[in-house]
Amino acid sequence: MTPTASPAFGREAQVLAALNHPNIAHIHGLEESGGIRALVMELVEGEDLSQRIARGALPLDEALPIARQIAEALDAGARAGDHPSRSQAREHSRCGRMAW
Repeated sequence: MTPTASPAFGREAQVLAALNHPNIAHIHGLEESGGIRALVMELVEGEDLSQRIARGALPLDEALPIARQIAEALDAGARAGDHPSRSQAREHSRCGRMAW
């Protein structure tokens, strides 16, 4: 990790830890060992989205609730405070893309 990325990682971890939303895994802390920093996150049981998608296309009645949960989580993150890339996210969302 570059010296400039390390402080940014810590700041973003603090922003994420402050979020309290049912569709966002809770951040319990930030640990460092041997120069490697890692988030300590809530364990969320179940199949992750990439595993589900690997099994095949999602039917619309399954995809829409997932898309809604993702949108609600992104909205909560955008409203959570002064995230360094919020202006970039707004720019990309105008083009139909969301980038964090």
